[in-house]
Amino acid sequence: MNIESKINVKKNTRFLKYTKRFILFLICALVIGYSYQKAGVYLDNKKYSPPGQLVKVNGQDMHVFSKGNGKQTIVFASGNGVSCPYVNFYPLYNELSKHAKVVVYDRFGTGWSESTKSPRNIDTIAEEIHMALEKSGQKPPYIFVAHSLGSLETIAFTQKYKDEVNGIVFIDAGNPEFYKDNPLSSSNYGSTKLLKNFGVIRILFETTNMYKKTLCADKDGMNLIPEDLQKLDMAMTLKNIVNDDGLAELKNSTTNAKTLIKSGKLGNIPIRIFTSESNSTAFPAWNKSQIEFKDWSSDSKQTIVSGSRHYIHLYSPEIINQSIIKLINGK
Repeated sequence: MNIESKINVKKNTRFLKYTKRFILFLICALVIGYSYQKAGVYLDNKKYSPPGQLVKVNGQDMHVFSKGNGKQTIVFASGNGVSCPYVNFYPLYNELSKHAKVVVYDRFGTGWSESTKSPRNIDTIAEEIHMALEKSGQKPPYIFVAHSLGSLETIAFTQKYKDEVNGIVFIDAGNPEFYKDNPLSSSNYGSTKLLKNFGVIRILFETTNMYKKTLCADKDGMNLIPEDLQKLDMAMTLKNIVNDDGLAELKNSTTNAKTLIKSGKLGNIPIRIFTSESNSTAFPAWNKSQIEFKDWSSDSKQTIVSGSRHYIHLYSPEIINQSIIKLINGK
């Protein structure tokens, strides 16, 4: 073997040695990160017990929180990607519970509810919500408050159980016509899920201000949420972000919207539509669909909320609360 060959052998041997070390290091890092995430979820589950009750819906636990009293019940439907509706709707239900009974349910895959194998078609979701309300002892008539993609399940519920619904408040919520023509993206789902499962997002949340600065950028930094609930929301985000149930809801949004359109509009059930200034300005198609959303009822009003982003209730909850109180009083 000549000198050049010996040098090449040494280089290859060295390369293989460092490659093996890198692979070993990567495996160890992944195992440690995965274990760190699992341990974190376990400890968070121990620390944060459900504030409401768990009821069985199609064999799985669904969490339903309720507070207050009244002849009418206000039911909150969260948008896709909200990990803890109990925290997200706090600025609304904390005030409204003085005027009526309030209910916040966690769809499967959010909050304290389990994941499910049931299909995420809109009829199934509406039936699950109805079952959860019944089993947790809630009584109609209901006033629904729906944020974002929560509009679809709220409309489906109203179509199926029309006699139980006295009104709907939509918070930057999508017109089914918009979702029909604009499929929702899930392009970052796979990479985000990997980062979550192997502890990367947990490390970033716990060592930087990424949670408030990035995740809460369109939530006004969670400034209207008490600090203890902010910590709960971060824990729930680390548990529930990019779950399979939420992904299935995104993928089915176009089909679900078409189902609602086929089933017909809502007659004279009062609907109040609140549109964020940021979305109405930035997205002409969204703005147009919000104006056209009024056609879903003969008793409808739309308001563009100045200075707000997508989570209007975390910027200007008072304007939404006032509207809901008027609906409670039949105005």
